[in-house]
Amino acid sequence: MARDGEQHTGTLTEACGGVECFVCSYSPRGNSSRLDGCTKANFTEEKIETRDCPLGCESVAAYDRNDELLSYHRNCATSDTIMTNTCETYTNIILKREVCSCDWAYCNTASGAAPLSAARPSAVFTSLLVLGGALRARALDQAARRWEEDAAVLVPYPYSTPAASGFIAWPRTALQGAVHSLTAPAVAAGRPLTR
Repeated sequence: MARDGEQHTGTLTEACGGVECFVCSYSPRGNSSRLDGCTKANFTEEKIETRDCPLGCESVAAYDRNDELLSYHRNCATSDTIMTNTCETYTNIILKREVCSCDWAYCNTASGAAPLSAARPSAVFTSLLVLGGALRARALDQAARRWEEDAAVLVPYPYSTPAASGFIAWPRTALQGAVHSLTAPAVAAGRPLTR
């Protein structure tokens, strides 16, 4: 969402209705008896809950002034999250925060790796299908354009007898190359082209 005074350009996450993100939290000083399954050192994808997040994903580590971990969480990005698809460090007098934000499926993993290595197999497969379809459509469009540009030209082709004369179809680009190779020496020598 755009903040006051900012221009909203839209993101892939909004166009697709969101992405799946890992959701967990850990605080070593908390009163909870939970084991740490959320921090980078102990994260396991198979054991962590996921959720559909309309604005993307984030992971945030907060440290005190002595660089000791206060809390760590993976969650949906909020409207206050600055979507950078990288990790940023913010420091003030009291604490240091490492905030990683991203807008593709399962991107808030422990490694912060590239989208395909971080995603679950089904997300990888879906991404490859979409990418393959887009590349195929582009290749077909380029081939159609080349076909139109290289439409065949009928060129008279005399045979040995007048009754056997006819036409032969040549691609336009082949003719351009042939004409250039025949005329280039004459033009280079300064001779006029005559029939």
